[in-house]
Amino acid sequence: MELFKQSNKYNYRQTFLGMIQSIFCDFCQLHQASSHNLVEEIVIKHFGADLVELSKDQVVNVRLCLAEAFYFLHKKLDKLEVQSLKLATKHEQALIGNKTKLI
Repeated sequence: MELFKQSNKYNYRQTFLGMIQSIFCDFCQLHQASSHNLVEEIVIKHFGADLVELSKDQVVNVRLCLAEAFYFLHKKLDKLEVQSLKLATKHEQALIGNKTKLI
Protein backbone atom coordinates (compact mmCIF):
# COMPACT_ATOMS: atom_id res chain seq x y z
CA MET A 1 0.00 0.00 0.00
CA GLU A 2 2.91 2.30 0.72
CA LEU A 3 3.96 2.25 -2.96
CA PHE A 4 0.50 3.44 -4.00
CA LYS A 5 0.60 6.31 -1.51
CA GLN A 6 4.07 7.46 -2.55
CA SER A 7 3.53 7.10 -6.29
CA ASN A 8 4.19 10.01 -8.64
CA LYS A 9 0.99 9.11 -10.50
CA TYR A 10 -2.08 10.66 -8.92
CA ASN A 11 -4.33 7.74 -9.90
CA TYR A 12 -2.23 5.41 -7.72
CA ARG A 13 -2.62 7.79 -4.80
CA GLN A 14 -6.36 7.77 -5.45
CA THR A 15 -6.26 3.96 -5.45
CA PHE A 16 -4.57 4.07 -2.03
CA LEU A 17 -7.42 6.25 -0.75
CA GLY A 18 -9.94 3.84 -2.27
CA MET A 19 -8.32 1.08 -0.21
CA ILE A 20 -8.56 3.24 2.91
CA GLN A 21 -12.24 3.94 2.18
CA SER A 22 -12.86 0.20 1.80
CA ILE A 23 -11.16 -0.43 5.16
CA PHE A 24 -13.34 2.29 6.73
CA CYS A 25 -16.49 0.58 5.45
CA ASP A 26 -15.35 -2.86 6.60
CA PHE A 27 -14.47 -1.57 10.05
CA CYS A 28 -17.80 0.20 10.37
CA GLN A 29 -19.55 -3.14 9.82
CA LEU A 30 -17.31 -4.76 12.42
CA HIS A 31 -17.91 -1.80 14.75
CA GLN A 32 -21.51 -2.97 15.21
CA ALA A 33 -20.35 -6.24 16.75
CA SER A 34 -17.43 -4.82 18.73
CA SER A 35 -17.00 -2.23 21.43
CA HIS A 36 -13.65 -1.19 19.94
CA ASN A 37 -13.30 1.70 17.54
CA LEU A 38 -11.23 -0.09 14.90
CA VAL A 39 -10.92 3.00 12.71
CA GLU A 40 -9.10 4.88 15.46
CA GLU A 41 -7.17 1.91 16.77
CA ILE A 42 -5.86 0.69 13.43
CA VAL A 43 -6.43 3.05 10.50
CA ILE A 44 -5.69 6.37 12.16
CA LYS A 45 -2.83 4.86 14.16
CA HIS A 46 -1.10 3.31 11.15
CA PHE A 47 -2.18 5.57 8.28
CA GLY A 48 -2.87 8.89 10.02
CA ALA A 49 0.34 10.58 8.87
CA ASP A 50 -0.22 9.32 5.31
CA LEU A 51 -3.75 10.71 5.29
CA VAL A 52 -2.57 14.09 6.56
CA GLU A 53 0.11 14.13 3.86
CA LEU A 54 -2.43 13.30 1.15
CA SER A 55 -4.75 16.02 2.42
CA LYS A 56 -2.10 18.45 1.15
CA ASP A 57 -1.69 16.73 -2.24
CA GLN A 58 -1.17 19.01 -5.21
CA VAL A 59 -3.87 17.19 -7.23
CA VAL A 60 -7.40 18.22 -6.35
CA ASN A 61 -8.90 14.82 -7.20
CA VAL A 62 -6.69 13.13 -4.61
CA ARG A 63 -7.89 15.54 -1.92
CA LEU A 64 -11.48 14.96 -3.05
CA CYS A 65 -11.03 11.18 -2.72
CA LEU A 66 -9.76 11.66 0.81
CA ALA A 67 -12.70 13.89 1.67
CA GLU A 68 -15.08 11.35 0.16
CA ALA A 69 -13.59 8.54 2.26
CA PHE A 70 -14.09 10.52 5.46
CA TYR A 71 -17.57 11.62 4.34
CA PHE A 72 -18.68 8.01 3.88
CA LEU A 73 -17.08 7.05 7.20
CA HIS A 74 -18.97 9.85 8.95
CA LYS A 75 -22.21 8.87 7.21
CA LYS A 76 -21.81 5.20 8.20
CA LEU A 77 -21.02 6.05 11.82
CA ASP A 78 -24.03 8.37 12.02
CA LYS A 79 -26.23 5.59 10.64
CA LEU A 80 -24.86 3.16 13.23
CA GLU A 81 -25.49 5.69 16.00
CA VAL A 82 -29.10 6.20 14.91
CA GLN A 83 -29.64 2.44 14.77
CA SER A 84 -28.19 1.96 18.25
CA LEU A 85 -30.41 4.76 19.62
CA LYS A 86 -33.47 3.09 18.08
CA LEU A 87 -32.50 -0.23 19.64
CA ALA A 88 -31.92 1.41 23.01
CA THR A 89 -35.30 3.11 22.82
CA LYS A 90 -37.04 -0.16 21.93
CA HIS A 91 -35.26 -1.87 24.81
CA GLU A 92 -36.26 0.89 27.23
CA GLN A 93 -39.87 0.71 26.04
CA ALA A 94 -39.87 -3.04 26.58
CA LEU A 95 -38.54 -2.57 30.10
CA ILE A 96 -41.16 0.06 30.87
CA GLY A 97 -43.85 -2.22 29.46
CA ASN A 98 -42.67 -5.09 31.67
CA LYS A 99 -42.67 -2.87 34.78
CA THR A 100 -46.23 -1.64 34.14
CA LYS A 101 -47.44 -5.24 33.75
CA LEU A 102 -45.97 -6.08 37.15
CA ILE A 103 -47.78 -3.19 38.87
